[in-house]
Amino acid sequence: MSDGIEKPESEAIQGQVAKPKAWLAGLLAVLVPGLGHLYLGLYKQAAVVWISVVLLLNLAILLLASVNWGVFGPLLVAVLILLLWIIPLVHVIIRARQISILQLPFNSAIFIIIVVAWVFLAPFAVPLGTKYHAYTVPASSMEDALQVGDRFLADQSYYLTKTPQRGDVIVFVWPGDNVTKFVKRCVGLPGDTVSMVDKQLFINGRPEVTAATVKHVDANTQKSPDGIKPTRDNMEPFIIPDGYYYFLGDNRDNSSDSRFWGPVSSELILGKAVRIYWSSNFERIGMPVK
Repeated sequence: MSDGIEKPESEAIQGQVAKPKAWLAGLLAVLVPGLGHLYLGLYKQAAVVWISVVLLLNLAILLLASVNWGVFGPLLVAVLILLLWIIPLVHVIIRARQISILQLPFNSAIFIIIVVAWVFLAPFAVPLGTKYHAYTVPASSMEDALQVGDRFLADQSYYLTKTPQRGDVIVFVWPGDNVTKFVKRCVGLPGDTVSMVDKQLFINGRPEVTAATVKHVDANTQKSPDGIKPTRDNMEPFIIPDGYYYFLGDNRDNSSDSRFWGPVSSELILGKAVRIYWSSNFERIGMPVK
């Protein structure tokens, strides 16, 4: 039996609110592509936004890693990523202001679950984001292939199916602390015998074949005081153990490398340097790392 008391409309119509909040729709759109549209009940638009962001982010990373666009490459990618957020943001705010009555598709708990799921699933949705990793060059040890301040991409999946080769520029974890990341050139493979005589590197008794990448800035030659202890410029023959690789910097006179702390285990290798995506020298932007 009715008690004669009329319930407010907000209670009579469960799951509805008078008007969606434009600021909330915009915030959700910024946090997770498509979530703002989902909040408004625009399911098709939400799907289109999410799929577009995933595809275009993969395309942007692929362009940076494989195409030499010069300085326009990073700028194009930056503009593209910016538009990926601005266009859906503007659209969702406009639509939020046009909708007078909102039928909430689900409660706040479901929104939280979607956001958390996005964080964990994003690496799988944008696989190229995990395939390639960005690094910055802090020192001059790899000049002229990599210069101070260069930003480059390394393919972290490259050595999942391939083995390092002499001449590869590789990012690895320094065996000195198992934390710091180094980038050097691989000069010796497991089983190789490496030695150095007056700055000349020998691999299995033969002069280094990648000498064109090497430079020396110090004319002086460091001799071993006892004829045995290795120095920067002289080293007795050393056999690289199985599962280890020998790394040197191209700027041989200014590089901390395997001459001083030994070979590097394959387990510490992170990826192959592939392309410079930003540099203070604009002519270097887009260059492959060789």
